[in-house]
Amino acid sequence: SGDATLGAAIDGEPQRVRAPEVGDVGAWVSQSTAAGNANVSRSLSLVPVTNAAWIELVQALYSRGAEFADLEWKRALSRPQVELVAARTTAELECFY
Repeated sequence: SGDATLGAAIDGEPQRVRAPEVGDVGAWVSQSTAAGNANVSRSLSLVPVTNAAWIELVQALYSRGAEFADLEWKRALSRPQVELVAARTTAELECFY
């Protein structure tokens, strides 16, 4: 639909569930100890419900599953353009990963 507004806040308490494969990997925050994941994926892996929402967002807007491995995308933005936007956004937000 293209609507980017957030829904209403939901009452309740945090789930307080941590992923079992998370630990100290020498970073600022506890992260996934699974090998092979990108650092940004590892850094957001502490809380499973949040990580699942982030993965869904990435799949919809950025990686699109197996298509991510293709170096030439047939989208409104080319792969280099998408990577430039991602890199610039990361720098502007001073992301720690």
